[in-house]
Amino acid sequence: MGTLYEVLGVSRQATSAEIERAHIVTLAALAIEPPTLNIEERDIREKVIREAYTILSSPHRRAAYDEKLRSKVRPTESAIVSAPFPWTRIIAAMMLVVGCLYVYQVQADKAEVEVAALEVQKAEAEAERAEQLALAEQVRLERQKLQEKRAIQAKQDHEIAQIRRDERLRLERLQRMEAQASQEPASAIR
Repeated sequence: MGTLYEVLGVSRQATSAEIERAHIVTLAALAIEPPTLNIEERDIREKVIREAYTILSSPHRRAAYDEKLRSKVRPTESAIVSAPFPWTRIIAAMMLVVGCLYVYQVQADKAEVEVAALEVQKAEAEAERAEQLALAEQVRLERQKLQEKRAIQAKQDHEIAQIRRDERLRLERLQRMEAQASQEPASAIR
């Protein structure tokens, strides 16, 4: 870029409003420019744009600058020097990416191990619960058998008691009959 007008992208006949608008647009374009520039280059360009605006927005400074241009004296402006290719930054970025991928993979593996451990714990808990349910069912069946045995025993006891009552009543009847039979011959004899 040869002149300050070229820095802002305006003609030498530009008005103050056009210079101000070009200043804003140029700074905005620099701000949204892809990060191909390093921070130092971006700062240098921003300083050059601001300096160009400062000189061209002041009528006195602009007149002095135009006079220098007419007399072929080039203004002293900061030269934008392109830096050598940033191999170290690229290598550092690649190492950072590889490191991030490694950390991600380690965390993913760790998460898989934790998920597997949780599944094992879940399976163990389910097995323990199934075992407890089986034990509870076994206890229930044993209680049911015991109740059935008690019911059978109670029925048998009831039947035995009924048989004994019936037997006692029969014996009492027989004794009464024998007593009546022994009383009848005695009453017939008298």
